[in-house]
Amino acid sequence: MRQPGKSSRRTWIASGVGLVALGTLGAGLAWWARDPWPIRRVIHLPRPTFMVCISGDNRWLVTLDRESFWIYTDLATGQPRPNPPTARPWAADYSRDRRTLVGVDFLADRSAVILVDAASGAIQRRFTTEGEQVNCPRFGAGDRSIEALAGTGTQFTALVTWDLATGTATRRPFRGPDGLSATKLLLDASPDRRILVFWDRQPNQFQLWDVAADRQLGGLIPSPGLLNGGPGMAWTPDSRRLFLARADGRVEVRDMAAPDSSRMLQVHSPEFRTNWIAISPDGRTLAADGYVGNPTNWFDQTWRKLRWKVSADWWYQAMTEVIVIDLASGRQRARFRGAIEPVFSPDGRSFVTRGWDAVYTVRDAPPPTEP
Repeated sequence: MRQPGKSSRRTWIASGVGLVALGTLGAGLAWWARDPWPIRRVIHLPRPTFMVCISGDNRWLVTLDRESFWIYTDLATGQPRPNPPTARPWAADYSRDRRTLVGVDFLADRSAVILVDAASGAIQRRFTTEGEQVNCPRFGAGDRSIEALAGTGTQFTALVTWDLATGTATRRPFRGPDGLSATKLLLDASPDRRILVFWDRQPNQFQLWDVAADRQLGGLIPSPGLLNGGPGMAWTPDSRRLFLARADGRVEVRDMAAPDSSRMLQVHSPEFRTNWIAISPDGRTLAADGYVGNPTNWFDQTWRKLRWKVSADWWYQAMTEVIVIDLASGRQRARFRGAIEPVFSPDGRSFVTRGWDAVYTVRDAPPPTEP
């Protein structure tokens, strides 16, 4: 004969086991569905802007409007604070702590190299050379000096260095690539400022230039699928690797120890064109945006126009994406549809992308998983 007490106990035990199982399953599903890159804030700016960076104190989102003025937006509040109109640097380079930027001021009577406080936008100092134009300013080693090319027109003949402690200028002849002109431009420099990257638009190719030796580093880099430089180019913080965007969804990786050799990372699917690359401050993570290339047929072209007519945001969702890759393993860490122009904050804790028009999404950036 069954005892009621035992049956009741069994029922309670079975119910408890079931509740524990359901709780465990629910916790597992919640963990699986969690967003490892949670959205912290969505910022809507009042007018169209383009991504630049996050300031050195990790507080300000720095963007550029269509009139080339710098706009600072507080990441905590989402409130923009425009720069004073005098702070309109071009070809800017940031110091290592990203608290100061150097650029060329074309609003003056002649071009001048200017130092600008990244937090306030105030011009701190100006540097000029007599009777010459200056361009392509960069911080020197250790941020103790400023270097800029000087010359007339597009022909640069000297590399001028200003000592920031004394303000004195020294010059040395600069040969640079042959035929430096309006079609051969200085696009970028390695973080240690020892290698310059020149881009020749005719034909479309790159030259790496050793500043100290004033000579070409390695051979020419053919770029039949490369869209552009600047954001389509990124260095690891130690200056050992250069990443170049390609038009078939890949990213080309060049090691400066052997600049003539390269390997490819397939970041996007082949129909996407890689455009903008960002490397995390620890050099372990790559983020690259891409957008679907030119339409392949009439139906594709019509479908894209229809999407744009119905909703620009719908078009962006289908045509653009940002993919985040762990460089050590090559695994994809995240994918964001309808996003472009990714940037990391200097401390690596924030990750920002731009959406349609002037909408910026601020996310928490998790550290790479340890192997």
